[in-house]
Amino acid sequence: MNLRSCGGELNRKNRFYCADDSNDLAELLDWCADSFPGKPVLGAGFSLGGLLLIKYLGEQQKNSRLKVAVVTSAPLNLERGIKQIESGFSQLYNKFLTKYLDRKARLKIESNNYELPVDNLNKLRSIKDFDEMITGPLCGFDSAREYYSSCSANNFIPRIQTPTLLIQACTDPLIALDQEIIQQINNSQFTRLIKLNNGGHMGFISGKIPLRPTYWLEETGTGFFAEFC
Repeated sequence: MNLRSCGGELNRKNRFYCADDSNDLAELLDWCADSFPGKPVLGAGFSLGGLLLIKYLGEQQKNSRLKVAVVTSAPLNLERGIKQIESGFSQLYNKFLTKYLDRKARLKIESNNYELPVDNLNKLRSIKDFDEMITGPLCGFDSAREYYSSCSANNFIPRIQTPTLLIQACTDPLIALDQEIIQQINNSQFTRLIKLNNGGHMGFISGKIPLRPTYWLEETGTGFFAEFC
């Protein structure tokens, strides 16, 4: 599933994509389950999409339409993740994504799908600024901090009742691992964590022969699916 405005064309609604959009995912999975009765529905989420998948699983609990899920490189603690992005080498990505979001917002304004003065966009300097001025208000939050607090994984992991594998790398320049959330994952019978020393942000490729890589992530994810299907 492409999040809103991430599928090659702008969505026609006012709001952008964000970690709160679990209703979009729920609608899609309801359609999948109803359209293919008796067939197992498997979920894989990456980066922000992984956090969205965690939110859905925690909200739905035993009513989840998914039989099993794999989450990779998800920003489990949004506020800590933002601080990570604003420091060190990760600042390059912060600037890149801020420019990308700025460009998307201006396109929506030009298409009359976005009720926001262009002058406000000139004040954007970071992803946090974007969340404070745009994502938060459009998604019903008073501030970026409220948005981060409401949508972080610690609110949902303890309620998950679907077998879920989480894959995170200690070297991820965009994600700050949260020990409290790691403990929540380890304490649940439904969640399993693979924490790797290497891999960065979704860069889980291995192999000793040049130009013949081993796609570790795909093999691990499909192996986990096979345990339950």
